[in-house]
Amino acid sequence: MPQEQVGKFEGSFAKAELVVVPFFVGSNIVWVLSGAARTSWKRLAPLLAIGLAGRLALMWWLARVFDDEVRATLKWVDRYQFWFIGASILIVVLVNIRNLRGR
Repeated sequence: MPQEQVGKFEGSFAKAELVVVPFFVGSNIVWVLSGAARTSWKRLAPLLAIGLAGRLALMWWLARVFDDEVRATLKWVDRYQFWFIGASILIVVLVNIRNLRGR
């Protein structure tokens, strides 16, 4: 890449990383981009902590708001888990058979 494009990328990412890194805290692409932009770990660590805390708070809040729905879904999955596992194994076997015959 030309040096001009690298400089433009680093400048653009530096402006956006305060929002992008915490929002996409688990994204491999964001970590690669922050590494390519040579973001220091002293800047990434607080952004990671903010992103994780925000995501955990959101999950906690959603679990409390949708408690009845989550429990009903888990009860339904528990009831039919044998059939889910069987269907999953069947799909994997069929896909592998198709892939082996395709060669």
